Amino acid sequence: MEKSKRWDRYTFLGFDPVLELTCRDGLLKITSGTTIEQQVEHPGEAIRKILAENKSPKLPGMPTFTGGLVGYFAYDYIKYAEPKLKLEKGDADSFQDVDLMLFDKVIAFDNFRQKIILIVNMKTGALEQEYYKAQLELEKLVNLIRNGKPAPEQPLKLKTDFKPAFSKEAYCEMVEKGKRYIREGDIFQVVLSNQLEAEMEGSLLDARGGHESMIVLIDNYDSFSYNLYQLIGSIRPDIPVIRAVSMKQDHELKRWDASEADYLLLDAGSGGTGHTFDHTLIKQVGAIQKPWFLAGGMRAENVREAIQKFHPFGVDCSSGVETEGLKDPVKIRRIIENVRNPFP
Repeated sequence: MEKSKRWDRYTFLGFDPVLELTCRDGLLKITSGTTIEQQVEHPGEAIRKILAENKSPKLPGMPTFTGGLVGYFAYDYIKYAEPKLKLEKGDADSFQDVDLMLFDKVIAFDNFRQKIILIVNMKTGALEQEYYKAQLELEKLVNLIRNGKPAPEQPLKLKTDFKPAFSKEAYCEMVEKGKRYIREGDIFQVVLSNQLEAEMEGSLLDARGGHESMIVLIDNYDSFSYNLYQLIGSIRPDIPVIRAVSMKQDHELKRWDASEADYLLLDAGSGGTGHTFDHTLIKQVGAIQKPWFLAGGMRAENVREAIQKFHPFGVDCSSGVETEGLKDPVKIRRIIENVRNPFP
């Protein structure tokens, strides 16, 4: 868990799925050795049937996940409950509406005890035979971990530039349409996206943790309608950038005020903690040359005083407008009112 700097207890690796279920535009496919296809109104019935036939037990002292269905439900899955939405994809290369794999073998790593736990599920019909098969599978897993050869590395390489699904003009029209719906009271929120696609070769696993993919995305920033980017890392695109600064010592602020960043965002640490930092550090530095945003524990109760004291370019708030982890419309309205009228 990045914000709290804590590890989750277990890391799970599903191994050798025994079944895969996919559905796109009502075409259900179940693959287990052979593939069965059928047109359905809703794939939920097939999913419930698989779950009922493959229940993995919960045992004391065992990891929280010991086997079952793993995968994703796409946003378009809602069309099976709301068919009036008319969300047929048409594009055979697009994401499935749902894609689930059934795992009866699991490799679980206990991050707390630093131990690997191997799990193999078995049917309860012919107990002695199934138990023997499960033992063989466990031996195979042990041998794989101890003696298995690493897969060859496949560096990720992009063969084309990223292309957005919508042009800037079409996307902006979607934004305006969403605004109209909000003003008219039909909706209170809309999350728009503009899918980017590019041809590639190699493994997507090579994109983990590095900056190359982020650099490629930023190189295509003309496809986006943003005016500013918050930079967390060491890369520098040729667009206005907000540099997040952890306000622990005043020399940090001095260093970034002299950097190439266009704006600074002063925060207490990793962000989203709801904690304020020592605001006397701002006074000690003196006049900040760059436009800057004040973040860290900003709420309706303290934002007006902060603006009066420090005159920031803007304020950044997240957890300060939440109630029980969710954005609170009342708190949002209050903080906006105080930001717009800092000098009553």
